[in-house]
Amino acid sequence: MGIPTKPYTVASQWTPRTSAGIDENFDTIFAILRRLGVATDGVDGRSIIGPPGPEGDEGMPGAPGPRGVRGLIGPTGPAGTPGGPMGPPGVSGEDGECFFVPGVRGATGADGTSGPTVGPAFTAPVDADFSWVNQGAASVSTGDQGILLSVPATAADSLRLRMKNAPATPYTITAAFFATAGVNAASGASYGLVFREAATGELHTMLACVSPTGILSSSKFSSATAFSAHYTSTTQSAMNIPQSRIPIMWLRITDDGANRLTYYSLDGYDFVQYTTVGRTDFLTADQVGFFCNSRDAAVAAKVRLLSWLES
Repeated sequence: MGIPTKPYTVASQWTPRTSAGIDENFDTIFAILRRLGVATDGVDGRSIIGPPGPEGDEGMPGAPGPRGVRGLIGPTGPAGTPGGPMGPPGVSGEDGECFFVPGVRGATGADGTSGPTVGPAFTAPVDADFSWVNQGAASVSTGDQGILLSVPATAADSLRLRMKNAPATPYTITAAFFATAGVNAASGASYGLVFREAATGELHTMLACVSPTGILSSSKFSSATAFSAHYTSTTQSAMNIPQSRIPIMWLRITDDGANRLTYYSLDGYDFVQYTTVGRTDFLTADQVGFFCNSRDAAVAAKVRLLSWLES
């Protein structure tokens, strides 16, 4: 039903108040309101849109949101500043024994070739291979390099021996020695290699005195405490090989099945033959070894066996 056209009277447009008339009047009013934009047909019926209400109060702030995800690790920063200044130098240690170590090769030369060596490489001696003859108050130590043989001061000859069975002939024993005590003895303290006959106790030594005025000798002993005679004896200073100038002495003994030979060397390469005797002269050796002899009532002696090679 449309809006009545003026002039109109209420009586002519509205129906009586019956049940049907109320509905028809409502439809008329609702149609007018809908055209005015203040009424609408809802899903479940008709509703009248009221005027806008006043602006509401500001709401309460919302709760904090959850923590965000951790970001990626950034790139590595630049290198830091170098460390602090170098500290003061340490306190100097006490003077120690100086060892020349043969067999250690020098630095490579500029042309790419290897530098020179001081001597042949050492063959470490094994103390357990040897046993005592005439030990007395002598002792050995293997805590450092090689075998250190220490003997007490004794006025007369008393060779403190470390012996082992001789190899089958032909054989050669090459050894390197470093005398560490006894140098004050004018012509007493000595060390060296030895042939021995076990049944008789007789000895044939290749002996070097510690003192530069002492001798180099190839000698015979009836026992460890009884000197017999020299095969050959030469004062070392006369040979221009004083022990005070030689940190290491190389000695060699050989039994080739026919003869016993003795040698010495100052570098471990160039050996000088010292004596040659028949292998049964004075004794027939079935043992070989090394020794140290103080031969001074006031001065003990020590020698270090650095190398022992059987060939």
